[in-house]
Amino acid sequence: MRLIVPQRLLKEATADEVTQIVFTKTGNTVDVDVPNQGDFRLTASPDRDTLQGQTKFGTLFQLNRRKATAQLFVDFPKKQLTSSITITVKKRVER
Repeated sequence: MRLIVPQRLLKEATADEVTQIVFTKTGNTVDVDVPNQGDFRLTASPDRDTLQGQTKFGTLFQLNRRKATAQLFVDFPKKQLTSSITITVKKRVER
């Protein structure tokens, strides 16, 4: 399955943002995975049961993996939440 954000909704983009979601069926079991893609990565929690990642558009993925079940939550914003960020340090204090 692919989640596609059209280029017209993206700031500073030259193409659509496409996120691949993989469903695998084995017998009566369906597994879900969101592989690392381009700039998008899922980062694991300390207990490794939860993986989270956010695309440049701002789509937030949370994959909860437990021994018996897995749940994928996708929060899709109405408009782009993230963009290129510049951080300026006005005053630096060294200790």
